[in-house]
Amino acid sequence: MQANILFPINTEGFTYLVPEKLEIKVKIGSRVLAPFKRGKKVGIVVGINENTDMLVGAGLAPARIDTNKRATVKVAPTKNGKEITLKSIESVLDEEPLIPDNLLKLIQWVGQYYMSTSGLALKNAVPSGIFEDKKSGRGRITYDDAIKPVNIFKLTYEQEKALSEINKAQSGAFLLHGVTGSGKTEIYIRAIEALGGREAIVLVPEIALTTQIVDRFRSRFQEKVAFFHSGLSPGERISQWRKIRNSEVKVAIGVRSAVFAPFKNPGLIIIDEEHETSYKQFEGLKYSARDVALARAKIEGIKIILGSATPSVESFYHAKKGKLTYLELTQRIEQKPMPRVEIIDMTREDKESFSYSKKLLNVLKENLSEGHQSLIMLNRRGYSPFLMCMDCGYTYKCPACSITLTYHKDTKTLNCHYCNSFLKPQDDCPQCKGIKIKYIGLGTQRVEEDLNALIPELSLKRMDRDTTRKKLSHYRIVKDMEEKKIDVLLGTQMIAKGHDFPDVTVAAVVFADVALNLPDFRSSERTFQLFTQLAGRAGRGDVSGAVYIQTYEPEYYVFDYVRNQDYTGFYQKEIELRKELSYPPFSKLIRVVLSFRNKEDGVKIMKSVSARIKKITWHQNSKLKTQNSKFDFEILGPSPASIEKIRNYWRWHLILKGKNSKSLRQKAAEIIETLKDIKDIKIDVDVDPINLL
Repeated sequence: MQANILFPINTEGFTYLVPEKLEIKVKIGSRVLAPFKRGKKVGIVVGINENTDMLVGAGLAPARIDTNKRATVKVAPTKNGKEITLKSIESVLDEEPLIPDNLLKLIQWVGQYYMSTSGLALKNAVPSGIFEDKKSGRGRITYDDAIKPVNIFKLTYEQEKALSEINKAQSGAFLLHGVTGSGKTEIYIRAIEALGGREAIVLVPEIALTTQIVDRFRSRFQEKVAFFHSGLSPGERISQWRKIRNSEVKVAIGVRSAVFAPFKNPGLIIIDEEHETSYKQFEGLKYSARDVALARAKIEGIKIILGSATPSVESFYHAKKGKLTYLELTQRIEQKPMPRVEIIDMTREDKESFSYSKKLLNVLKENLSEGHQSLIMLNRRGYSPFLMCMDCGYTYKCPACSITLTYHKDTKTLNCHYCNSFLKPQDDCPQCKGIKIKYIGLGTQRVEEDLNALIPELSLKRMDRDTTRKKLSHYRIVKDMEEKKIDVLLGTQMIAKGHDFPDVTVAAVVFADVALNLPDFRSSERTFQLFTQLAGRAGRGDVSGAVYIQTYEPEYYVFDYVRNQDYTGFYQKEIELRKELSYPPFSKLIRVVLSFRNKEDGVKIMKSVSARIKKITWHQNSKLKTQNSKFDFEILGPSPASIEKIRNYWRWHLILKGKNSKSLRQKAAEIIETLKDIKDIKIDVDVDPINLL
C-alpha cells in the first residue's frame, strides 16, 4: 500500500510506502509522521492506493515493490530517467481522520484555482499547532463577559421576506443588500436557527468586528459559538479548531481563515461586509475568503449569504444577472432616518488647525455637550506621512522599498508600512545638514494630538494597527465605546466597518483626499464604500446622525453619491466605466509580478521576458485567427509596478485579462513555464487581484 501525504509547505503531496502493520490505521484525513529530508514531518493522508503495481503521484512509473516489504523501495524509471527511493511512514497519529473529506476537497480546489499548491492551502486552512501536536490552550480567549440576553424584535416586512427566501432554499447564493442599520445581523441569526442540526460559518472582515458580533451570537446560541482569528494564541486556536471539528459548537465566527472551519456538516456560510478588501490575503497564498466561501458552498451544496450595504460591483452585477439571488433592505430598523452627509470644502473653510475646520470642531463640541459620541476617520496611521527638509527638499525613503517613511511620534521613528523596517531621524538633514525639517501631511497620531489640544476636555481614544497590537486591545476599545467611556473614537478604516454604537451621532472624515485618485481601477469603488460605511455608523440609536467629510477636492464625482447614499447611481456609473475598459466583472484578471534583486539586471532580463511573452501572444493570436474566433485574452505589460521596490526586490508586473478563468489560468501557467529557466527572477502570481499597485 502507498499513501499520498500532504505537508503544510509550498508543494504538492509526496508518495510514501505504508508498512503492513499500519495499513489498517491509515485513513484519508489522518495525520502521519513521515521522514522528510533529514528530519521528520507531520502530514495529512490525502490519497491511498492499495494496488502495489502502481504509485500515486504524477510522473511516477510502475513501482518495483520488494516482496519483503522493506522500509524503502526503489522506483524506476521516472520521466527524467532517475530512480526514486520510496520511504515509509513511521506512525499514524489519529485513530480517526482529523481533517474531514469536505475540507480536503476545498484545500485541493484552493491550491489549483489560485495557481499555488495544495500544501500551502493546507498551511492556511489548519492551525500550525495541529502539525506540531500541541495541546489545546485554556487561557483567556477574549470574550469572557457573562452572556447577556438581548431583546428580540419583531422583523420588518423586508426582513421577513428576505428570511423566507433564504429559509425555503436548500442551497444557493444570496446577496443581502441592506442599508446600514437595516437588521442584516438579525437575518443571519434567524437563518442559522432555521438550520436545525447543521452548522454555520460567519466571516467578518476585521478582528475588531468579532467583539460585537460574537456577543450578539452568544446571546442567542450561548456556548455554541466558536471564534477564530489571528488574535488568539496558538493553544487557543487549536482549542477553538477542535471544538469546531468535534461538532461541539453550532457557529464558527472569524476572519479569513474561518472559511476553512472544519465542520463536517455545515448548512450555511455568511460573509458579512462582503465587499471588504480584507477578505483577500496579500502574502503567501493570495486567496479571497469570500470567493473561497462561494466555492465551498457550491462544492458542498449549501447556502451562502453575502451581506453588505455597499456590495462589490462584481457581486451586484452577478445578482442583476441572476447568479446570486438578490434580497434588499431599504429601510433602517424602526424607520430610523439615514444620516445627513455634508461635504466640507477645505479650500474655503476657516481652519482651527491643519487637521480640523472650525465647522467640524464646533460640531464635535456641540455633540459632546449633548452627551453623544463621535467617530473620526483618517485612513493613514502614524504621525506624518513623511519628513521634508525645507532647505533642499530631502525626504527619508525606505532603503528596501520605493516609498517614503512614515513618522511615528510615539516611538520617534520613521517606519516603513511595507517591510516594517524603521530608523531614527537625525536632527539635521542627511543631505544638506539643514535644520528646517518639517512634518508633511497627516496621520492618525497627529490628528489625535491636534484634537486633544483643541478640545482637551473630551475623552479620546485612537484605534488603528498601532494601538491594537496587544491581545484584547480591540475588545477593550469596543467595550469602552459601548459603556460610553469614550467621547470620540478616532482611527483608520477599521472604525468604519460594521460597528453598532447607538450613541454615535456624528461621524467625520478629516482628510478624505488620501483615498482619492489612486492608480487602481477600484479606487473609486473603495472610496464610495468606505465613506458610505462610515456614514452608516451614525444615527443608529434614538438621535439622528450627521456626517462631515473634509476634502480639498469637493467636486470629485464620488462625493455626490456618498452625499445622497446613492449606491444604485454609483453602480450604474462605475459599471459603464468597467465595461468600456473590459475590467471585472466583464473579465477575469491574473497579475504576475516579476521581482529582481538588482534593478539593472531586472531591466535586461525584462527585455528577454517581453520577447518571450510577445512570441506566446503572437502564436495564440495566429491560432485564434485561423479558427475565426475572437481573441479570448489580453496581456497588459510587462511594465514597472506602481510601487517599484518592496523588501529589496525591484518589481515588474503584467496583467492577463480574459473572459474565461480556466483558460486564463492555463495561459498564465504557460507564460510562467517559459520563464522558469531564467535565473535571479522571483515569480509571484495573484489570481483575481484586488490591488494593482
